[in-house]
Amino acid sequence: MIPMPPEADVTHRDLWVAITNLSGKVDSILQLMAERKEEVNRITKDLDALFSRQRNLENRMAQVVVIGALAAILIPVVGQALSLRIAIPAAIERQEGGR
Repeated sequence: MIPMPPEADVTHRDLWVAITNLSGKVDSILQLMAERKEEVNRITKDLDALFSRQRNLENRMAQVVVIGALAAILIPVVGQALSLRIAIPAAIERQEGGR
């Protein structure tokens, strides 16, 4: 901005130059803000994609843990049931044969 001594008369030209300088600064600030907004939107989309992938991975891991827990519970139960199914007829045959 053009420095003006206090005793000098301010002309319309001086005011016009000051307004033009101010307008140029405002335009550059608005352009910078628009560029930053585009950058923030791009970063936000990238983060959303990353969080989506992480969420999917966590869901898959939870499914694996549930399947593992069910297998850990069901395998011994099924094994015990099969061993009883094999042992009971054999015991019945032994009892019938011994009579």
